[in-house]
Amino acid sequence: MCTRGKHAATGSWRLDDLMRLQHAAFVEAAYQAILARPPDPEVRHRAMQWLASGGSKIRLLGTLRYSDEGRARGVTVQGLAWRYAVERALGVSLVGNLLQIVIAIVRLPAAVRHHRALEFAVAAQAAEAAHAPPAAQAAQAAQAAQAAQAAQAAQAAQATQATQAAQGAQAAQAAQAAQAAQAAQATQATQAAQGAQAAQAAQAAQAAQTQRAIETMLSAQHAMQERLTRLERTVDSHIASLTSQLKRVDAWIGERAAREEANAQVDAQQVARAEATARTMDEFYAELEQAFRGSRDEIKSRVAVYLPLLEEAAAGNAAWPVLDLGCGRGEWLEVLREHGLQATGIDTSDASCAECRERGLDVVQADALAYISALPDACLGAVSGMHIAEHLPFEQLLELTRQCVRVLLPGGVLILETPNPGNVLVATNSFYLDPTHRNPIPAALLKLLLESQGLDRVEILELKRYPRQWSSVESEVDRYLVANLFGAEDYAAIGRKPFAGQDASHRAGPMKIQGGP
Repeated sequence: MCTRGKHAATGSWRLDDLMRLQHAAFVEAAYQAILARPPDPEVRHRAMQWLASGGSKIRLLGTLRYSDEGRARGVTVQGLAWRYAVERALGVSLVGNLLQIVIAIVRLPAAVRHHRALEFAVAAQAAEAAHAPPAAQAAQAAQAAQAAQAAQAAQAAQATQATQAAQGAQAAQAAQAAQAAQAAQATQATQAAQGAQAAQAAQAAQAAQTQRAIETMLSAQHAMQERLTRLERTVDSHIASLTSQLKRVDAWIGERAAREEANAQVDAQQVARAEATARTMDEFYAELEQAFRGSRDEIKSRVAVYLPLLEEAAAGNAAWPVLDLGCGRGEWLEVLREHGLQATGIDTSDASCAECRERGLDVVQADALAYISALPDACLGAVSGMHIAEHLPFEQLLELTRQCVRVLLPGGVLILETPNPGNVLVATNSFYLDPTHRNPIPAALLKLLLESQGLDRVEILELKRYPRQWSSVESEVDRYLVANLFGAEDYAAIGRKPFAGQDASHRAGPMKIQGGP
């Protein structure tokens, strides 16, 4: 197992302590040191395979340290940052070329040693060649001395024989024999002298050839020395440049890590503030609904007007369930349950969903568009949205309507209830009592939207009409004022999904139907 360095107590490790380990011990120590946990078996197996195929330990340590989990841990591995930067720099063309030059520098001492050995061998050969001619000359001189001694001995023998020849014919014959021997010895001496001259000439040629080879080698050595000097200067320049670049890379990595850590802290603070704001808004919105929308019993009385529409569409059973978008406190869901109809509510509010669950209602906390977009085609008998349209940008409302039509079964019904901007008091005052409202939606616009998405028999149902005592006015001006000041506060756009092959001429429905409480 790996042991920590002297800074272990502060979450710091020495790179050498990790690098000296091998195989599974290295992988286990790397995860424990940087991530404070053992690797998963599959991860350990992949890491071992990668190291066995020639993978770099530095690359593995750097990947762990600068991963999201490693940055969160913040463990320091001394010496890892710049070496990890070098590993990553191998993939960059310029830095890769510089690293190749560094490799050439590492090999340079071996080349210099080889050159010096060659120079020593050449010098040894030159010294041997310089000493060879005197030894040969000494051998030749010894041979010449021996020949001279032989000649002198022959002359002495000749003189003795001449003296004896004078004494008689037998001595003359001996003298002739001695002369013949002298002539033979002279011939031998001449041949020995000629051989010595030939040997000297051959040695002189060999010495000249050796000298030329030495001069050629010395010239090549000088040229190589000049090239090595130029290469050393170039390498020194590249090393200085590479060192500067590595320092900049290391500084950039440190700055980026600091920025990411600062951004993470800012993001966490923003998330915390957003969550606190959402909780506060949920609590405020519950109070707002209680103050301005009406009591639970009042809302249940109002939404009961839609029950005949579900009965007409045969919606509310297991095969044709109802989906209520933006269910809020669940008044509509409760009415449906009281009438034995199967329904599910969707809402994003924690408080609203909690209240619905306390009442035993089926509710899902989710975004309405995201939830309905994930449903299969033709799976619902009815979709309702009570006061959700005015909360959405028009592009999102258009997409929500398209998804509602998609999930409806043929004959299914879509109900969208919203404040009526045709009532001046609603359009200029009460609409803005809800700070989450975006824009009022005229009835004609919402009717056209439903028709454009393929719904049939689209109609507008006015809700919460003016008091009946105002319906008896006779003046045309009074009726106009009553209609615009005390008209329906809300309306519902209602459309049916046609069956396949249904005549499109049945598409348009009446613009207004009076009804509702």
